[in-house]
Amino acid sequence: MQGGTDWLFALLPLVGLIGVLSLTAHWISARRTLRELEIKERVALIEKGLSPPPELMPTGSVDDVHSPATRADRYRTAGILFVGLGLALMLLLGAAANVPAIGVGVGGAIALLGAALIANSVFGSRGRN
Repeated sequence: MQGGTDWLFALLPLVGLIGVLSLTAHWISARRTLRELEIKERVALIEKGLSPPPELMPTGSVDDVHSPATRADRYRTAGILFVGLGLALMLLLGAAANVPAIGVGVGGAIALLGAALIANSVFGSRGRN
């Protein structure tokens, strides 16, 4: 009976991976279609001789990507993720290896990297405001 259910547990991560990849592909396709529609709307306004408002700039425009607020938000988000990953690795490696020093060493290093990214988002956005 044990050998009969092993394939089910081996298949579960594969099904999850396929699901995540297909959701990602769908998201990318939907985003591309939305961007194409935004560009067509902007071109139609220009062809009519109207000046499109800045709100109709296509998503992912150059001005939007390089704004200081967006950059700070990205550093903050990455920092929070790295801190969480570092703390999770600290707990996981400390418990799995039964040597807390290994968990603190590896997880702590990643958590410190996340803290540096958060500090970069805080101090980097102060000079631009």
